[in-house]
Amino acid sequence: MFGLPNRLIAGAAVALSALGPLGAAMSASSSSAHAPDDGLACEIRTVERFGSVAIEPVVFTDRRISGEYRLRLKSSGGGGRSEVSQGGAFTALAGEETALGSVTLARGATLDVRLDVTAAGERLVCEDRIRR
Repeated sequence: MFGLPNRLIAGAAVALSALGPLGAAMSASSSSAHAPDDGLACEIRTVERFGSVAIEPVVFTDRRISGEYRLRLKSSGGGGRSEVSQGGAFTALAGEETALGSVTLARGATLDVRLDVTAAGERLVCEDRIRR
């Protein structure tokens, strides 16, 4: 049901590779999870842009819902350690992806990312370890 976003990401990666040096400066990947009834899904997208990494949490649903999210990032690397946390309320429309925010960090760190989503009585967690 939610295969379209992964195809979009794969298509974006192919398009970026066709750009040569510019494409090498930008790339995308993702990690996702689905609720038990598959009516709600979350995804953590990673987009590399010119020496930085953007973390983009996204929610997909087959019905209109309102809920809350919390995104937590722990970064460690040569420049030290840091933690970033953001969250809030959201409303997602049926059949559409809903971006929940974005955090951009410098490359060269290991990132532990956790996205908690609570909506329509369901709790969903997406986690990823990103080395960039």
